[in-house]
Amino acid sequence: MPILRRNNKNIYFPQGASQDEVERALSLHQGEEALMDYHRSNLENPLQNPDGSSTTIWITGVEVDGEIYAVPGYDRDARRKMSPSESRDKWLSTIRENPNAFPHHRSGEEHNKWAQEFHTIIENTTE
Repeated sequence: MPILRRNNKNIYFPQGASQDEVERALSLHQGEEALMDYHRSNLENPLQNPDGSSTTIWITGVEVDGEIYAVPGYDRDARRKMSPSESRDKWLSTIRENPNAFPHHRSGEEHNKWAQEFHTIIENTTE
């Protein structure tokens, strides 16, 4: 599996990853990097779903001041998925302190498009 170093972290790419996939994963914005770090920090202790899959982040879109923010919806302390309102409550002070702490978009459509792309990055890269 190809390995690249970024910010003192190893990033592993599956065999056959395209140049575009590698470049996109290496060009994460500040808020995306925060989400990736949250995901990585839960790799050893994910939530096991009934279908056999694992949850490490559960990205949820929450509205704050007319923008849709992508925030973690997996509560690692309680080991459960949070509702959108719980996620908003949990991360609102972080967003207020730093509006760029998480990715944000002008519309739900834009958010959903971004979330699909980012989920692919998460699935295709591990530390």
